Parts: sequence; C-alpha cells; structure tokens
Amino acid sequence: DSVNGSADGIIDSTAATTQWKRNQYRKIEDKFNSDNDESNRILYTDTKKLEPLNIDNYEDVQPMWKEMESRVTRRRSLTLEQLKQRGGVSGRRNIRKSEEDYWERAGVYDIEETSTDKPDK
Repeated sequence: DSVNGSADGIIDSTAATTQWKRNQYRKIEDKFNSDNDESNRILYTDTKKLEPLNIDNYEDVQPMWKEMESRVTRRRSLTLEQLKQRGGVSGRRNIRKSEEDYWERAGVYDIEETSTDKPDK
C-alpha cells in the first residue's frame, strides 16, 4: 500500500508541475495575443526615430567629448625611432594566442628526422 501511495504522489506532483507550466505558458501567450495588439501596433508605429543632436556651439558639446578631444589633441606623436629609443612597443598588444601558437611552442610542428624520413642516397 505504501508503494502505491508514493507512486500516486509522484504522479500527482508531475501532473501539478505540468499544469503549472501550462498555466505559465498561457499567461505569456495571453500577454502577447490579447486585445493589447491594437495598442502595441499604435506604439510601434508612433515611435520617433532618434536623430542626432544639432550642436551649433562648442559649449553645447557634452563634457566627456570635450575631455576626449583634449586628450587626443594634447597627445605627443612619436616616430617609430623615438618609440624604440624609449623602449616602447608598437603595434597590437595583448593578442590571444591560438592553439597553434601553443602547439608550436610545445614543439608539435618540429620536424624530427627518423630513419624513414631520410632520403636514400
């Protein structure tokens, strides 16, 4: 009797879970398929396209853009020779190594001469 009782409990809980899921799906579907369709259509057709700000005066420029401009314009340009004299690096940095790079470092691509690899004389 205890075996049947526990099996019925499992079936009941499974049915409850299934019913709960169905109710959740219905709620979601109702949210999108209800009479709000008309209001949604109106909202989507009435939305304005965002247009860039018209800035006629330098004072209207946002402070973060002013700061960036001043950093860029005050930056000293260095020639490649000047950069090398200072010990600087040019080019891209922090490039992720590929699997092939690690394989090459491990020696996978190194050619080992074996007796079968040597050409006959």
